[in-house]
Parts: sequence; C-alpha cells; structure tokens
Amino acid sequence: MVHKEAAPRKPRGRSKLEKIHGRTADRRPVITLNERGQPVSSDGKVVAELSRFLGTVVKYNVSLTHINWRVVPDQLKNKMWEYTRVNMIPLSAYILSLIHI
Repeated sequence: MVHKEAAPRKPRGRSKLEKIHGRTADRRPVITLNERGQPVSSDGKVVAELSRFLGTVVKYNVSLTHINWRVVPDQLKNKMWEYTRVNMIPLSAYILSLIHI
C-alpha cells in the first residue's frame, strides 16, 4: 500500500467581501433597526453581513498604530462613515453610536 503525501493546505487569505463591497444599490439588503437603533433580522444573516462589512471597512482603513478607537482621527471616521452610507443603507443612529461622531 502506497501512501501519498497530502498536498499542503493553502492558508485562508484576507477576507475582502468583494461581493458585498461591489454590490449595486438595488442589490443591497434591507436592514431593519429595533427601537434602540440596532440592526436586527429574523435569521441573523443580514446583521452578520453588516458586521463583516464594517469589520472590513475598519480593517482596510485604520492603522494598527491606533491602539484605541477614540484616538482614530475624526476625519478618518467620517471617511469610513461616508463609505458605509454609500455602500449600505443609511444606519445613522447605530453606526454613529459605534464611531462616536
């Protein structure tokens, strides 16, 4: 019996969520907010997608030298907010509470 060596597994690369970031306005999901302005969905998929989207926006814009969200410049926070507003539906109450603008 001859055993073949398994091919080395390719490590998972960085998540870019190109399908989400490249979506047109008519393909964006409807995001429902509860009475506290927090996103909710019956199956959780839309909220999970929003969370991943926000994570990639921060990952590609905020340097690791910023050890705390409060030290991230307001200009950069505004840039990310505008990108989020354009690429997802407006979520001003929830998003603004997260980024403290």
